[in-house]
Amino acid sequence: MLIGITGGSGSGKSTVSKYLLTKLGNAKRITVDNIMEKNLVILYGKDIMKEFNQKEYNPIELFESIEAVNKWMKICGENIYYEIEELIEKYSSKYENIIVDFCFLPMLDTWDECDMTINVKADTDIRYDRLKQRLINTCYAYEWINEISLSNRLKATSLDEYGYKSQYTVYNNGSYEELTKQVDEVLRKRTIKKLVI
Repeated sequence: MLIGITGGSGSGKSTVSKYLLTKLGNAKRITVDNIMEKNLVILYGKDIMKEFNQKEYNPIELFESIEAVNKWMKICGENIYYEIEELIEKYSSKYENIIVDFCFLPMLDTWDECDMTINVKADTDIRYDRLKQRLINTCYAYEWINEISLSNRLKATSLDEYGYKSQYTVYNNGSYEELTKQVDEVLRKRTIKKLVI
């Protein structure tokens, strides 16, 4: 089974993905953020800087709006899709379940190929605090940690607000136990659906 996980920055995609790894067994996780961090500047940096009229690469501008996201996704989205597909093909012979998580996954064809899609949501103030804490440890923290940059990123990564849909939604506003109960219910519904079909 191919499972796609989406959700805005700070929503808890990684938490859901890691839980699914332990819950499903014989599963492999593909974290697209890792692909992006490894390749975005090296492979696409010059084209992105040209598109955004940058003298130095500035990732903050890439998350200023959904229009900005669309601009850089046009540059590298197809290649990201192929990299994901290569990993899916590589892992599919060994693992029964493959989990792909990426906030912009619904913008890629991989989303439509998933057997199950889950959107992880959380209230904006909760996401704001989580994202701020996470970015404190990055090299861009000093630039990111301001209300405007963080708020723009939260908005630009909430794809459901722009019409992108998932089969299931879970809410990560409370405890880990509350979240995992929702994920368990999604898996139960999926099993029932498969039996009915």
